[in-house]
Amino acid sequence: MIDEAKGGRSRRFLSGPLEFGPALLITPSCSLAAQRGAGYSHPVRTLVPVVRLDELVEKGVVKETALDDLRRFDHLINYMYLPPLEVDELEFSMSESVALLYMPVTLHHAFLEGNRISQLRYRGAQHLQRKLVWFYSGWLEDNLDVFDPPMD
Repeated sequence: MIDEAKGGRSRRFLSGPLEFGPALLITPSCSLAAQRGAGYSHPVRTLVPVVRLDELVEKGVVKETALDDLRRFDHLINYMYLPPLEVDELEFSMSESVALLYMPVTLHHAFLEGNRISQLRYRGAQHLQRKLVWFYSGWLEDNLDVFDPPMD
């Protein structure tokens, strides 16, 4: 775990090594698709690791008192909240999690092919872009919407 002091406040980050597990694709889809013809425009993909929310609480990275706001507003700049996921046809489930936006990894597409579990819906993809802009630029677009019903 890494502590970072910023403006008199301390922020905690989970640091590696992490166990192999799910990840969130953050490569923009416009850069995946070939502009002319079929297929992909390039072979690399950028992902961020996804870890269980309870694991971050256990390690003191996310405070238990912040959980309600995290679920409702997804207000932490370095993380993106992901609600529980169940994919019946694959017999796959994932508990509440967060994507570690500060820990991207770039892989060749061949490592990922055939391992996709799910895809964000339109609203979730919009929110991912909002979170990435906030994380990389520090600019947060006003968005007073709350996830009611929860993002899924």
